[in-house]
Amino acid sequence: MAIGPNIAWLFVTFRRDRADADACQFGGSQARGAVAPIGGSMNHWPFIIAAYGLTGLATIAVTLWSYLAMRRAEAELERKDEDQ
Repeated sequence: MAIGPNIAWLFVTFRRDRADADACQFGGSQARGAVAPIGGSMNHWPFIIAAYGLTGLATIAVTLWSYLAMRRAEAELERKDEDQ
């Protein structure tokens, strides 16, 4: 997504104390990341596996929470029906 020089006010808003080194070079910090060991590269797979694992655990937790809430609501409805 190309961003033009029409957003110069944005740099002033967020960088009030000094000029940004890449303010005139849109996308100047692309392809930068964590420093890799000399002669090596960062392995991205542990982060991907952790993200999928966290997503899977959260999905299971929300599903279990919803199931238990449904069971409680059904039990409460059964009790109300029996009282009447």
